[in-house]
Amino acid sequence: ADDMRLVSSLTDDYVDSMQKAVEWRSDLDGEKMTAVEIGKRAGINEATVRRALSGKESSLNTIVLFCFALHLPYKASRKIIDNCPHHLLLSNLSHQYYDFALQHLYAKEVSEVKSFLNEMGADPL
Repeated sequence: ADDMRLVSSLTDDYVDSMQKAVEWRSDLDGEKMTAVEIGKRAGINEATVRRALSGKESSLNTIVLFCFALHLPYKASRKIIDNCPHHLLLSNLSHQYYDFALQHLYAKEVSEVKSFLNEMGADPL
């Protein structure tokens, strides 16, 4: 039910959707999710997280890592990624693995996801 609540709240504005995802994760965890915590979970710096959350200069890798750091359900991740300026191209083998991981490994820690992607030969996030 929590997953569906998040997915149904997302809009075509990926920045708004990312902010809603942060609020959703904060509600589930019972404490405010900060850019520092997201960065720590994702393995990226706080400034990069803040730029992504404000819609400035964020790469596909940053958005994908953001989704993993918040353990977003697949439909929420895809809604955000499909509406951001960068897209998963399923003709790209690395992007196929990212999509697989978003679908099946979203509950894992980012380090575990990165290890899987490395084992599969995908470009590092």
